[in-house]
Amino acid sequence: MSDHFGTSVEGRDFDLQILDALADLVIVKAPGSRIVWANKAMQTFYAMTLAELRSIKEPAYAKDDLRVFETGKVLDIPEELVTRYDGKSQCFHTIKVPLFDPHGKVAFVVVVCRDITEAKKTESRLQMATRMASIGTLAAGVGHEVNNPLTYAMAHMEHMSEVLARGTPSAETLAEFKELVAEAREGMERVRQIVRGLKMFSRDDEDVRERVDIDRIVAWAAKFAANQVRARARLEIDCAASTAVDANESQLGQVILNLLVNAAQAIPEGDAEKNEVRVSTRILPSDQICIQVEDTGRGIPEENIGRLFEPFFTTKPVGEGTGLGLSIVHNIIAAHNGKIEVESKVGVGTTFRVLLPRSAAPASRRKRTSTPAVPRGRRARIMVIDDEPAILNVMRKILATEHDVSVEDNPARVIAAYARGERFDLVLCDLVMPTLTGMDLFEELKRIAPGEERRIVFVTGGVFTEDARHFVDHVENPVVEKPLRAATLLNLARAAAGTEEEPPKVLTRSDGWGGR
Repeated sequence: MSDHFGTSVEGRDFDLQILDALADLVIVKAPGSRIVWANKAMQTFYAMTLAELRSIKEPAYAKDDLRVFETGKVLDIPEELVTRYDGKSQCFHTIKVPLFDPHGKVAFVVVVCRDITEAKKTESRLQMATRMASIGTLAAGVGHEVNNPLTYAMAHMEHMSEVLARGTPSAETLAEFKELVAEAREGMERVRQIVRGLKMFSRDDEDVRERVDIDRIVAWAAKFAANQVRARARLEIDCAASTAVDANESQLGQVILNLLVNAAQAIPEGDAEKNEVRVSTRILPSDQICIQVEDTGRGIPEENIGRLFEPFFTTKPVGEGTGLGLSIVHNIIAAHNGKIEVESKVGVGTTFRVLLPRSAAPASRRKRTSTPAVPRGRRARIMVIDDEPAILNVMRKILATEHDVSVEDNPARVIAAYARGERFDLVLCDLVMPTLTGMDLFEELKRIAPGEERRIVFVTGGVFTEDARHFVDHVENPVVEKPLRAATLLNLARAAAGTEEEPPKVLTRSDGWGGR
């Protein structure tokens, strides 16, 4: 193939001039992925002449090229990362098109690469903007859900404090105190569950896919959207069983929350009893999972339905929407190999259906810290490490009833104690602290006292950094979430006290003592 191909007019090769004028990278390849021609944009991107480009081989792309040569079909690669000579990486949308000879055989492959790096950055910023809007919805829902149990729990505590300040309470009053404490504990348990739900929505691990329970995500999204729905409609939930998908839990939570809030905003305030928002899940005969959100709102005009998933298109009044929500929803569902459908009738309501491939295996639920009671044994030596004095105080009080407990707010002093030869049956250590972290302690014990690191149980209020997430996903030690129940602490300590020679075998993730 020569440098010039196509039709020349008045001695000038206009087709090559046109290709050279394009901002897209254009390459023509012969069998074996050999470059035979490249436009100016390609030469500029790699800072190489056409002769230099012809001399290189591209083994990284040979498989895709071969596929086009063998099948004769266009190959569309929506996104691929390309690193050039100076180490800079760009994201391209690449299309590979076959060129046939007169005998119908693929003679060359034309590769067109469009730089979408800035578009991906913009998309990321738009996703963040939509996520921030979701945080506002979450904040409103959390405020309502948390304030109720906090109100009566705090009121009970204040009432008991006032009574105790007046002197020794009577037997009748002590009996009343037991009921008040039980109600306060129930309220704090509600708060604990709400915080767990927030962790699900706040995770930033976009590339993580796992088997998740759709019904559980729906339940949490409905809880946080309830405050938006309450003034406009009844919220009905109808979920099927065993609806597991391989998905990113945080992203699907955002999808369902967005659809529920959109449904609520489609209904005017003031007549909640006559209107309804319904979210349901079911398994279709096609073995897909359908998440359906219906409302009895104003409906969407037919001419707007086709544009609903366009970025920045919105039917909401100025100031009430960015037009990004449904576009992001569409992108998330597409990335999960699913699709979203919409039906609407003006004055009747709207139905959104999200269809996702069903997972072949049951949903994996995050391991819990609730465990069968462990019998009392000898008094164990326990070290508790946390940078919060109140947590150190309460954990010492709980554990000291049965064990010998030391507390520290700085892991460096614990490392020094091990270097002096001290040993503990159990180390309860906060994962993230302002000085050394629990991860640092783990690595140091591996170095100075091999095997002792297995006695650490990590305690965390949240896994927020990339390093911490990676550590938690790979370490074999248990990781338990705050707030900890007294029974959980005592069971961990009793298990550690069961043997003096070996680290407690019960303290492994496979035995169900924790996990992220």
